[in-house]
Amino acid sequence: MHWRRFATSLILTVISVDVAAYDELKGEPKKIEVHAHRGGRALFPESSLMAYRRSIEMGVDYVECDLRVTKDNVVVISHDENINNKTCVGPKGESLGDQVILIRDLTLEELKQYSCGKVPHPEFPNQKTCADGDEECSRFATLDELLDLLAKQPKKIGLDIEFKSKPKGHVPAPEIFTAFVVPKVHAKGLIDQIHYFSFTSAYVDAAEALSMKLGRSAKFNVTAPKHTWMNVITVKALRGLGYKVVPWTPNEPQEWEKLIGLGEDGIITDDPQGLIDYLNAKQN
Repeated sequence: MHWRRFATSLILTVISVDVAAYDELKGEPKKIEVHAHRGGRALFPESSLMAYRRSIEMGVDYVECDLRVTKDNVVVISHDENINNKTCVGPKGESLGDQVILIRDLTLEELKQYSCGKVPHPEFPNQKTCADGDEECSRFATLDELLDLLAKQPKKIGLDIEFKSKPKGHVPAPEIFTAFVVPKVHAKGLIDQIHYFSFTSAYVDAAEALSMKLGRSAKFNVTAPKHTWMNVITVKALRGLGYKVVPWTPNEPQEWEKLIGLGEDGIITDDPQGLIDYLNAKQN
């Protein structure tokens, strides 16, 4: 994606603004980006490679993932620090009960023995369940697998990466965690398709510093606030600072309508197909 740099007398820094945002400043209509939260977990088992593949096929602009690290320092995709005992089963198909099994305590080989997505999700009744033997659907995916999938796409698909920063003691320090991730992004030639996020700013700072050290800088002019925080004042303030605003995770048409009316640039949703259908209907 092409970038333009604007200096402002109000902020003593340089802010990156992409072409879409610049076109909007000129008054041209903008496209609302569709970001598939955890691959689109309203429809597919969350964070599975199958979820990301299917969301890409339906036409999303970005997919979103959360990163964890195994005992043998492999970066895997998971929002939770532990294996979800509501939607996952053990190596022999057994219920996990009340066990708390931390991803950081398992090697990748051990983690891949667990299956997720075979049990109906209690919050998403329309989510597909995985058939026996469908490992792309049921096994934990690695960052390498997701980057490979993105690199093979004929159309550029963006990736929102969140570095999970808690619980302490089970997450690598910022400089270590980002060193596991950023060089892989550069090596795949995907640097202009990545947004880095974290609830702990040190992880984004470390990712930015390492990206600069490697010779290129990813896009750090994007903010992803909770959608219920959004109003005219907050959106105007963020846009005034040069940020693209992409809130999470509204899943209902009335929420999408409100955010579009506020001038958001994109929406991170669990239901990407629903949002795509909604946007298409508005254009017709």
